[in-house]
Amino acid sequence: MTLNRMREATLVSGMNYGFLSDMIGLELRKAQIRAEKKFDRVFGKKLLPGHYTVLVLIKNNPGSTQTAIARSAGLDRSSLVPLLKQFEERGLIVRRKAKRDARSNVTEITSAGEAFILQNQSKIEELENALKRRFGLQRYKELVKSLQELQSFL
Repeated sequence: MTLNRMREATLVSGMNYGFLSDMIGLELRKAQIRAEKKFDRVFGKKLLPGHYTVLVLIKNNPGSTQTAIARSAGLDRSSLVPLLKQFEERGLIVRRKAKRDARSNVTEITSAGEAFILQNQSKIEELENALKRRFGLQRYKELVKSLQELQSFL
């Protein structure tokens, strides 16, 4: 790392990250934490980003198994099951045994779940549009594509 790069890294946060200054993982984690804090300022504790993602996946992929939902949301199945139970208790989804495999459950959104998604969609789009304005549409799309490629690589 060059001396100038180390100075830049130190100036950004007041801390010297040393060799970590050029690490994608560190920057992704810091960005995720800031994004979650911003999301929390808009929605409070009533909605978490990952929870909304799961609801949208269920809505857009009716009859999907819990395993497929967990994989697509980037969660492990054991952390998804309690969340689905909460959604079910709130009347946002229904779960039933899969026709092809009685050991599996499939999920479907309810009308209350669809209403919940629509109720919050404009706020989420507003947050994302702020990023598009900040980066410009082309850089925004490039960033999304780069993150998708990174996920494929990892």
